[in-house]
Amino acid sequence: MNMRSTLSDQATQIGHAIAQTSGHAGHSGRNAALDMMDHVRSSGRQMRHVLLDTRDGTLRYMRHEPVKTVILVAAVGALALGLAALAGYLRRRD
Repeated sequence: MNMRSTLSDQATQIGHAIAQTSGHAGHSGRNAALDMMDHVRSSGRQMRHVLLDTRDGTLRYMRHEPVKTVILVAAVGALALGLAALAGYLRRRD
């Protein structure tokens, strides 16, 4: 009988240890998920600020350098048309 109660006590202790370990793992996983969500939110806010600053800088440049802006936009447009024409030519060739 003494050996049975000892085994029963040990099984109970092991069960409690497993429950505590799984509880800690659950809390750790939840905390990791919450930390990740906070990090994603923070990164999103940072990206928004960077994009707004870039937009403001671009608008400032356009106001102060309108001629250069028109030339730059025309050059980018010509490059885009040239690439589209090249892609069309290569597609027809195949």
